[in-house]
Formats: sequence, structure tokens, C-alpha cells
Amino acid sequence: MALRELLVRPKSAGLLLALAKPGEHYISELARASGMTYAYAVHIISALEKEGVLKQEKRGRNKMITLTERGQVVATALDTLMREIVPPEAPKAEAKPEVKPEAKQETAPTPAPAPAPETTQSNNP
Repeated sequence: MALRELLVRPKSAGLLLALAKPGEHYISELARASGMTYAYAVHIISALEKEGVLKQEKRGRNKMITLTERGQVVATALDTLMREIVPPEAPKAEAKPEVKPEAKQETAPTPAPAPAPETTQSNNP
């Protein structure tokens, strides 16, 4: 298991980091950005709101989610931590030549078997 998964829940962290980006954020947008269902995003947002990390503002039928001052501090610290524990990209391997499959030789189709001749039954007693 990677260090990232040991220390941080990737989906919750993804939601918080997506929320740290400028602009207004809808729950559905944050759920998509962090790879979670809408219902799970609502659950995480509710828990983060109880911790004072974010706040929800109802606008019509939608809720806009924003970070609190504490949330901005947490998001910045999380971003720094994630940059430290995410392994650097592995160098790209040299491209291997593509191996093409051998061409199949066409064979003549096999003829279908002939139908069996019909038999007639006589009704002579």
C-alpha cells in the first residue's frame, strides 16, 4: 500500500483539494473531481463542515461550497503534503517496436452438408 493511502483518504483529500481551486463549487462538481458518488460527497462535506473546514450556502436549489479560513490552511497543508508523498513520475520506457501479428492465410470455406432426403410414409395397411 502506498504512503498516500496510508496517511490520507484519496477521495476526501481530492474533494478538499478540488475545493481549494478558485471559483464557486457545486457538490456534484466536487464529487466528479474527486471520483466519488454524489451521496458520498454530501457525507464528506457534512463531516468537513462540522470540523469547520468548509461552509455551505444555499442558492436556490443548489448549495455552493466554500472553504473557511481554517479550510484554506488545511487545504494548503494537504497540498504540500500530497506533493511530498506522491511518488515522482517514473521515466518513460523506450518505445518497443510494435509486433504485428502474422497474416492469416485465407482458406476456402467448407461446403455445408447436404440436407437429408425426405422420406414419405405410405398409409397402406
